[in-house]
Amino acid sequence: RNEGSSSRSSNMGTADGAKALRPFTPFLTSMLDHLHHMATGQVRRLFLLLFAVGDGEEEGDEGMALGGSSGSMGGAVTDIVIRKHLALAPFAKKRIGIIGTVAYAVSRSAQLQEQQ
Repeated sequence: RNEGSSSRSSNMGTADGAKALRPFTPFLTSMLDHLHHMATGQVRRLFLLLFAVGDGEEEGDEGMALGGSSGSMGGAVTDIVIRKHLALAPFAKKRIGIIGTVAYAVSRSAQLQEQQ
């Protein structure tokens, strides 16, 4: 399966899918503490889910997102985790940051395609 189809299946392809996931946001966010125990596919899917849930945040929320728009990285916590892992020296840690960054790009491109 390619990244695009993973993105669509993870966020159910609709705003309704993201709304359905919102009650699970605290659980999904808590999973960020266990990234080093997850397989690559699980890390990617978790980031895609967090991006889907974070996309519907209120416009007033502060976002430190790579894309610069509020909520686009699934919230400040997800952004901090990705940046932290990218800054760490061991490649195993950087890998998580790279996966998160790529998942963000995939998620954002899927959103832009849906808007067109």
